[in-house]
Amino acid sequence: PAGEAPLSVAETVLDLGPLSVCACPVSVALTVPSSARVGHPAELSLALENATPVMQEVAVSFTDNEAFLFSGYKATLLRLAPGARKELRYGLLPVLAGHVALPPLQAVLRAPAGAGGVRL
Repeated sequence: PAGEAPLSVAETVLDLGPLSVCACPVSVALTVPSSARVGHPAELSLALENATPVMQEVAVSFTDNEAFLFSGYKATLLRLAPGARKELRYGLLPVLAGHVALPPLQAVLRAPAGAGGVRL
């Protein structure tokens, strides 16, 4: 509009270090119920698929949670053949009412000896 001072613009340019991007060799899909009732079992499933031509190892673990009773392996190491898909199913029994967090899940792609793992 006429009569107004032009807006001032500040521009900052920063040099960024090198960025390496790689495709994740294992895809992960987690299926959880949208809600659950105290005392009624619910199922959680975790599907892992190896998208590479080599064997992959994935360490999967759940941390205890006082809001749910949990059935299934709390920690396991899976070996996925090239192109293989593995589905893990877990039973959850809510014991606390209200909005509660699910048991924390961690899936780590194990790297060859001497290299660090990758969290999925």
